Amino acid sequence: KTIDIRNVFYEIIKTKSLLARWVTDFDCKKEMPFWYIIKDNSPLIESYSSNTRNQIKKGIKNFKIRRVNKDEICHTAYSIYKKAFISYEKNEKIISLERFQKNLTEEFEYWGVYKNDKLVGYAQNRVYDESCDYSTIKIDPQYKKDYPNYALIHMMNEFYLQKRSLKYINNGTRSIAHHTNIQDFLIKKFKFRKAYCNLHIRYHPVIKIIIFLLFPIRSIFRLSKTKFLRNVNILLFQEELRR
Repeated sequence: KTIDIRNVFYEIIKTKSLLARWVTDFDCKKEMPFWYIIKDNSPLIESYSSNTRNQIKKGIKNFKIRRVNKDEICHTAYSIYKKAFISYEKNEKIISLERFQKNLTEEFEYWGVYKNDKLVGYAQNRVYDESCDYSTIKIDPQYKKDYPNYALIHMMNEFYLQKRSLKYINNGTRSIAHHTNIQDFLIKKFKFRKAYCNLHIRYHPVIKIIIFLLFPIRSIFRLSKTKFLRNVNILLFQEELRR
């Protein structure tokens, strides 16, 4: 789809946004610094290594995985979100219960992970015409040793790629805010792959000047632990990928 740069600029000004970001040449064959993590190959358990197959089977044995409605997640999943959130470092704050519930809309499909009829994990997915975005996956950390994530991801992969016959599953873009192990996990265990693309950014005029001035000295922001400077580092790293 062709992007009219003038319209992008007007929308940035009108909405008082910092920037607009989009990609072109999705899943090009050339290796690029920006990518999405997707799966478009066989979701069957036979396609994985023997080790992964065993972990999936243990997860299925230990937990019940099923699709659920929004209300079930809305009323019981907030504690799981908080436990999962504090188990790893993020450049964000835990959102309130009110905000958490507001983010659970009918635009998504939901999955629950149960241990003895208790919800211990969930997934929030957005389905498009040809693809499914794995928007959020959260598991209570105390149950992870019993492989619930293996069972959940495997069953969702089978459902969307085999039963629904979607073209691919998308687990998002290269992370620019923090290091994440989930993408390496999906590539290694479930044969996801990198779909390379070109990254484009259009800045608000004020932000454009700031990026221009700070980009040559961007290395000094990389080790900062203050939230504001870490956010500056994220913007500069994103600009580095664009260039």
